[in-house]
Amino acid sequence: MTMPLLPDNLTASISAIQLRPDSASLLVPLVTPVIIADPALAGSTLVGYKIQEAVAKSNLKDVTLELGGKCLNIVFDDVDLEQAISWSTHGILCVPALPLFCTHIKDYIASDKSQGATVQLGGDWHGMEGFWIQPTIFTDSKPDMRILREKIFGLVGVVIKFLDEEVVFQQVNDTEYGLASAVFSHNIDCALKVAHRLQAIPFGGLMQSGIGCELGEYALHSYTNVKVVHINLGLKI
Repeated sequence: MTMPLLPDNLTASISAIQLRPDSASLLVPLVTPVIIADPALAGSTLVGYKIQEAVAKSNLKDVTLELGGKCLNIVFDDVDLEQAISWSTHGILCVPALPLFCTHIKDYIASDKSQGATVQLGGDWHGMEGFWIQPTIFTDSKPDMRILREKIFGLVGVVIKFLDEEVVFQQVNDTEYGLASAVFSHNIDCALKVAHRLQAIPFGGLMQSGIGCELGEYALHSYTNVKVVHINLGLKI
């Protein structure tokens, strides 16, 4: 790949969204030049590994990675369920190689159905043309199933009933991801207690969800450096 011409004064970060497994080879030439001060990537964990490795071999610049994860929503029985559903609904962006990812999603659905999970909604192709999967909702899942442990770039959700919040903590924190979570309760003490125990931060996340934070004041820390200037006002040594 030929490196495009870039102005000498370019110091802003590059932000790229790409889901294809082979996209790292396209992105590496964009993030490794010394004049790129702080690249940011939103994409898959696999691509994130490749980008971080390439940046480390260039000039050890900072990199911000938002690599997705399992966004968990904990809904207590004292809330308006319709409102909770509305607030917890997330979209997903799929870019080229859609047939590959649709087939991948179908593999997830078939795998967990074979292990006893129940498809309450969707789970099949949408329409007779193109590569579209119906929004899918699972119930009767088990903690070791792929739909609960792996990132799915598609509209696949899982509904899990609970009576003991301790069981919830064990399950929601038993993951390699930590992108974001939400708690729905009218009891503010309950909501804060649960939120403090969740191992997740938006956006960038923990563990394989990425590095750094996006949105809010803390996002500025990824793109700034602290400088100390000593001014001598007449003191002599």
